[in-house]
Amino acid sequence: MSIAVKSPEKAFNECIKIAESIENGVLKKTALDFLQGKGFMATKIKGSDWQHHNYRGGLIVHTCNVTKLAIKIAEYYRDEEISMDLIKFGALCHDAGKVFDYKKDDDFSMNQELSMNQELLGHCYEGARYIENLLIANNLLCNKLTDEQIAQAVHCIGSHMTGWVGAISEQKMLEVFIIGKADNIDAEISRTVVEDTKAWYKNASGHTYYKALF
Repeated sequence: MSIAVKSPEKAFNECIKIAESIENGVLKKTALDFLQGKGFMATKIKGSDWQHHNYRGGLIVHTCNVTKLAIKIAEYYRDEEISMDLIKFGALCHDAGKVFDYKKDDDFSMNQELSMNQELLGHCYEGARYIENLLIANNLLCNKLTDEQIAQAVHCIGSHMTGWVGAISEQKMLEVFIIGKADNIDAEISRTVVEDTKAWYKNASGHTYYKALF
């Protein structure tokens, strides 16, 4: 039985294995280039400012769990027209933009100001732009992807946020819908707990959840 990953080191290794399982050569190389390059910062920085995974290495833990969950959902609906390559690639790269926002690997304050990049651009746009450039560069080496395929891969990153909040466009593919739901589930379940009692806890978003009595 699969369980959620909590170790940044294990999460990084699992992400690499998933990237290596991508069948399309350009998507595989791009995912690996990201993870082993700029994406390595994900092993040192937080997953969000304060809402969830607010600890060193939180971003790679979140990335790994979102990817594994998205794969499980896609496998459950495998009879539908769902590309497992896009699921893996999009999930692994969905928060790529955050590596440009979180510069310090020791700043986990819940009262810090947002960076200018976050305020003006947002990590969906930043990640989509960065990954698109990687895809185009890698595609020049083998010319395996059409412009439409690149657009679909970028869409899975730029529109992974639910609805229009932070997204660059409305979700128009099943793959990005699945990635977005997996992202929401992992973020909500792994939110930073700010108050805990025997009966309930309140997380960093202000939501109160009662503990099961069973």
